[in-house]
Amino acid sequence: MYAEFAGAATSLRASAYDRWHRYQEDPDGSAYLVARDEYYGAHERARSAYTKLRLLTYGGQVVELADVSIEQATQIKDAGTEEDRAARGEMAKAALDAFLDAASDDLR
Repeated sequence: MYAEFAGAATSLRASAYDRWHRYQEDPDGSAYLVARDEYYGAHERARSAYTKLRLLTYGGQVVELADVSIEQATQIKDAGTEEDRAARGEMAKAALDAFLDAASDDLR
């Protein structure tokens, strides 16, 4: 279940990057609309994996870090500049890394 969530969160981050780049290219273009729809699907899968994680664990820090991972990934799409997008992306990666560290500790 931890791996399932990590995969979904990684896909969400990648979809958020793609959505941001397609919007920068042409906010009215079909590529952006496809990227936006793919992002919504990735967001739904990440939320679904998060819900499963909550149901199958005792909660605590792992669940909190999973929630932060999703929140940080969703922030990427709202970046105003390339530098801001890169910084938000690094924050999302760090949040997922923190989740992975806590999940790994939980499994030991």
